[in-house]
Amino acid sequence: MGVTVLAVIAFTCAATAAGLAIVSLVWLVLTPFGIGRGGSGEWLGIGQAFAVVVAIVCFGFAALFVRLGRGLLNLRSWARAIAITMAAAILAFSIMIAAVDFISRNEYANFEVWVLPIAISAWILAYLLTPGVKRAFSAGL
Repeated sequence: MGVTVLAVIAFTCAATAAGLAIVSLVWLVLTPFGIGRGGSGEWLGIGQAFAVVVAIVCFGFAALFVRLGRGLLNLRSWARAIAITMAAAILAFSIMIAAVDFISRNEYANFEVWVLPIAISAWILAYLLTPGVKRAFSAGL
């Protein structure tokens, strides 16, 4: 059950990344027609180049997340390793953001922004590091 939840999370991340890529490409197409245009032509060119880079990066992440989701469903050990690495990085980054938020304001003003990634990442790490899950993934290469 837990592996399926992780795969759904990976596929949701893939859909989100693909959606961001599509939004970037739509902006790229509509901007020359005056929709959303502001400022000089030089800034427009920089914005269009940035939109292309964002689209390429987002499509790359979408492909990575689809591959990760399939690997998790097939109990591949490399998918478990990537999921552990990503969850640990997100956990560390979220804790850092929470600490900076607290230090800069002396309050947890953006509680909902960082508590969900911390909770989900901690659950993913705890789940993937259990002996039973490790054993299940060790059979698949």
